[in-house]
Amino acid sequence: QASDQLCALPGEDMAFWIRGHSQETYVDLLHQYRLPYNARAADMAKLARFVYPGVNNDVVAIARDARSISWSLVARSLSAPLEEDDRNLSQFLVQDYTYLFQEDSTLACAVVFVGTHNL
Repeated sequence: QASDQLCALPGEDMAFWIRGHSQETYVDLLHQYRLPYNARAADMAKLARFVYPGVNNDVVAIARDARSISWSLVARSLSAPLEEDDRNLSQFLVQDYTYLFQEDSTLACAVVFVGTHNL
């Protein structure tokens, strides 16, 4: 039987608890419970927000914001069709970046990209 105190905190899977589906909502609500609960989830929400168009418009700004939460931008890659598919798929492929971040203290890694609803 779980205690009332424990049940009052949001769980790792917060789909039932979040008010709406937007980056601002996730970042704001997860930040409240960052420590000692959901620290990694709060960081993931912030990293996802940092790479969205209109939030940061260049890689220098993304790296700066990642450093503010003790993560480092390690690499980024641009999507591209395979050579054999280029002729058929290039007109449908949205060129977008994928980012690799690493947490400074634990060396944990995160792959972050812009969701399809922002295309």
